[in-house]
Amino acid sequence: MRRFILPLFILLSLLGTAQSDVSDARDAYFSGDYEACISLTTALIDVERNAEAYLLRAQAFHKQGKFAQALADYDYAEKRGSADEELYLNRGICRSSLQLYDAATKDLWRFLELSPDHALAYYYLGEVDFMLGNTEAALEFIGHSLELDDDYMPAWYLQGAAFAEKGKWRKARESFDRAAQIDPSFRRIQLNIALTCIEQMEFDEANEILSNLLLEDDTLLPEVYYYRAEVKYFQKDHVGACEDWKQSADLGDEDAATNWERVCQKGKDSIKQKRRTYAEF
Repeated sequence: MRRFILPLFILLSLLGTAQSDVSDARDAYFSGDYEACISLTTALIDVERNAEAYLLRAQAFHKQGKFAQALADYDYAEKRGSADEELYLNRGICRSSLQLYDAATKDLWRFLELSPDHALAYYYLGEVDFMLGNTEAALEFIGHSLELDDDYMPAWYLQGAAFAEKGKWRKARESFDRAAQIDPSFRRIQLNIALTCIEQMEFDEANEILSNLLLEDDTLLPEVYYYRAEVKYFQKDHVGACEDWKQSADLGDEDAATNWERVCQKGKDSIKQKRRTYAEF
């Protein structure tokens, strides 16, 4: 009988250690220390292929933008019998980031079967349709997401982008305005609002917004200078337009460089308009 005491003790000890390691990894994850979470879960997986450890490591990789590694671990967590229904939500989001849209959609719907009326799942279904060019379907899903949670800034932002893609500038402006109210620090929203003003020939307001952005944010300078140049060009201020295109070109904007050469150096009347993108984060 004695020969079984030591193995049982070791088994219980290992089980307690594993639970402690998972708890430590979870604490590291929720504190934002993703490297520590990955290190702890990897050590645990090397000893015991624990479903929760795989899931935690997947989420940590996901947070770091390492989507391929995250997806592999989400799959392992499922194979090891993870009972966490949010695996399907997170894996769906991960697959969307890898442009695996069909598989992402299946995961998101599977999650909604387990957890109906979840705003984030509907948002990501909308994002998938937006990326596939299915703007009407995207708007329907985003609208449902906002019915469930009307304080989720990305949903208002993506709704604005979808309306902009359809040329519904007033509706786009309303959605972007709401997004800006929720998160005033996200400056790209202001850039998109300026673009809706340009499309509606509200050049004075566009100029004011873009000029304020130049004072408040240095991450969007090439685009802001380019679009302010466009506004000035449409206002017949060709000298001001050329000054801004030169600034933008010096910062690496190729469209601005084209217009600087075409309009400001060669004196041509037509400009190359930058392709509008409204859904960048």
